[in-house]
Amino acid sequence: MSQFTNVKLPSNCALYDGVKPEDIQLRTFVGKEEEMLAQLSAENFQSKLPLILKEVVKGVEIEALTAGDHLFILIWEIINSYSNLSAIDLNCEHCRNNVIANIDLNDLNIIELAEGYAEPCTIKLPSGNDIKLRLLRVQDEINIIEYSKHAEGSSWLFRLATSIVDPQSDVMQRLAYLSTLGVRDVAKIRSFHEKFYHGVQLEVPYVCSNCEREGQIPLPFCLLDMLVPQGPALARAVGDAI
Repeated sequence: MSQFTNVKLPSNCALYDGVKPEDIQLRTFVGKEEEMLAQLSAENFQSKLPLILKEVVKGVEIEALTAGDHLFILIWEIINSYSNLSAIDLNCEHCRNNVIANIDLNDLNIIELAEGYAEPCTIKLPSGNDIKLRLLRVQDEINIIEYSKHAEGSSWLFRLATSIVDPQSDVMQRLAYLSTLGVRDVAKIRSFHEKFYHGVQLEVPYVCSNCEREGQIPLPFCLLDMLVPQGPALARAVGDAI
């Protein structure tokens, strides 16, 4: 049985009431978790994954995790449960050839939450109005997925509406409010989420196998595939000396 170990989250637990950074412990997946992971699909990923993480995370409620901390934990599990090595199919930015680039997930940069950040955070919109915002949590992501299943439109504005802090209104009223705002106001709300992003920076260095020059590329991986590697990815994870 794998052992729990202390792990520092990118948020430093600043947004979790009563939780200290040293309270967070993680352990790698074992067989029972892989069996649960194998039952995940694109449709149930957001709702079922927290049940699995509850088995391997101590010190904080999974649904309360920020989206940044959540992704960090998933990458930690991929690296430590399977392998830090992966490969991606890309077009080299230098020679423009299509190549397979080997990457090391340990090379991913970790962005910490800005020191002093507190919620709710009040920002002034270009229109002159003040608005209070917060960062999204795992439970928010679950709610957004559920909304998108039943909504006729996209969840673009609903996601932003979820981050508005206003005890006097519900999320649908906030959604209606956003739909009347100018796009510069909406862009300012989006920029809040970019400014206070924390977690894994999904850009990784690579060395082209054709021209041998170095480059940077956004990491286009599928978490579902990496959490239960198969085929070539499985061989890379466990080694091919069988």
